[in-house]
Amino acid sequence: MAVRSPYIDPEVYNRVQKLVLRARAIVEGTIVGQHRSPYHGFSVEFRQHREYAPGDDLRYLDWKVFGRTDRFFLKQYEQETNFIGHILLDLSESMRYGSAEHKAKAEYAKLFAATLSYLILMQRDAVAVGVFTDRVIEYVPPSTNPAHLQRICHLFETTPPAEKTDLGAILGEFVSRLRRRGVVVVISDFFDDLDRVLTGLQYLKYNRHDLIAFQILDEFEQTFPFRGLIRFEGMENEGVFRTQPERIRRSYQEMFGQFCRGLRAGCERMNVDYQQVLTTRPVDAALREYLARRR
Repeated sequence: MAVRSPYIDPEVYNRVQKLVLRARAIVEGTIVGQHRSPYHGFSVEFRQHREYAPGDDLRYLDWKVFGRTDRFFLKQYEQETNFIGHILLDLSESMRYGSAEHKAKAEYAKLFAATLSYLILMQRDAVAVGVFTDRVIEYVPPSTNPAHLQRICHLFETTPPAEKTDLGAILGEFVSRLRRRGVVVVISDFFDDLDRVLTGLQYLKYNRHDLIAFQILDEFEQTFPFRGLIRFEGMENEGVFRTQPERIRRSYQEMFGQFCRGLRAGCERMNVDYQQVLTTRPVDAALREYLARRR
């Protein structure tokens, strides 16, 4: 795919080409595909074959084709459909943070979102992308055209992190944009009031979307390795705070851990897939790990 962008890494794309994101819930697509649709005809009609991918239901293997070709193919039927993957990307100020050794969370999240978009498009599903801070900055509507990736990457190139977020309200607003049940991926650090965040995720679950939450974090946000007299500046208008990190490290880590555990537990209660991703982790490795667990 001849697209030039800092968010396209050909080596990463080569390593994710064989990965597959399957819809785990019933989805409402627009064309025949590989995911369950709620629309069933009077009879089940065979439509086409597609090559087997790890995690596929073995009941649909066509053994006659295997006997002729020595390769595994699945039968697809009329009621199967494609899905629309809606990727919602948080570019509020807190996502601008990156320790000296690591890529800023926003830059990592953009690369992560672009790679996931590529993966979805390559499996012939549709992808849409919404970028938000304290408001929806732009929404790129769904398409199955591989050239759609160029528009998505251009959006990332022209949208720097800015402003404070209200994640609960933003996710609630997105609900009205999602006309069909699909796969919704929220990529954020989720640094907001936890109750409001979980309420926002619940809005999306009301419409029975297959919901995935990727929490993007910098390693320093976990380990808090700072020493000496440090000046901390809040990235979303929290002001300036000077202190010796050794004095607050334990209480900070307890609060940080409590927040992340609360987010994970809330997602589990709502049957939302939750995956924490550090910016030190290669994007393709993080996706491979998640998809293996999901399968």
